[in-house]
Amino acid sequence: MSKHRKSTVETRLAASLSETGQMREDSGFAEHSGFVSGHRFSDAAKPGKLSTIILTLALVSASLAFAGESSPNPSEQLPAGPAKEKVEAACLTCHEARIILQQRLSKPAWTKEIDKMIKWGAEVDPKDRDAMIDYFSSNFGPDQPVYAAPKSATQSASQTKGKK
Repeated sequence: MSKHRKSTVETRLAASLSETGQMREDSGFAEHSGFVSGHRFSDAAKPGKLSTIILTLALVSASLAFAGESSPNPSEQLPAGPAKEKVEAACLTCHEARIILQQRLSKPAWTKEIDKMIKWGAEVDPKDRDAMIDYFSSNFGPDQPVYAAPKSATQSASQTKGKK
């Protein structure tokens, strides 16, 4: 192992340990530990390697994020209505449309839900609140048919195999 110039931390540690009699300065602890001298981490800490590691992690993270996003399923879109754009702007920033599509609430329940979401930070213009409640209660009320999730390609393939 090549001799490196002792860092300030190594020198102070060696001095403090030798004062207490726990380590002699010439024991080589600081040079061989890696933790104090940085030998163990010196390769990863080199600017070129560190930036390559960070860049690789960023690219992998970005590709995973984009892979997780899929184009909106046409059957998973909100129905047309006078407040659809306002609902999309206020709700779909945090929720998938599916969360709304599967609800079957009464008008008072939608009112409580909208008010709760506004308290939690949903950006709803006060003049749009009633229109949104009407949109939700007319499209996702208890009188509407039960939501049926669209089948994925894997579900369709496994059901086709089972029917043969």
